[in-house]
Amino acid sequence: MSRTALERIADREQAIGDITEQLSAEVSQLTARLAELDAERADLAIARKVILSLGDDEPTGDRMPGLPDNPIYQQ
Repeated sequence: MSRTALERIADREQAIGDITEQLSAEVSQLTARLAELDAERADLAIARKVILSLGDDEPTGDRMPGLPDNPIYQQ
C-alpha cells in the first residue's frame, strides 16, 4: 500500500523537526564556544596592553627576572 501525500508530508515534517533540533543544539554549543574564545581574546589583548605599558617584556641578562640566584635552583 502506498503512502498518501499527507503521510509523506508528515514524515518529512518530522524529519525536518529532528534535524532542526539537532542543529539548534549544535548552534548553541558553537555560540558558547565562540563566547569563550572572544573572552580569551579580550584577556590576551589586555595582557598585551599591560605588558607594553610596563616596558620591554624580554628578560635581560642570562636569567629570568624574579628567579632566585641560588645555583641549585638554576640547575
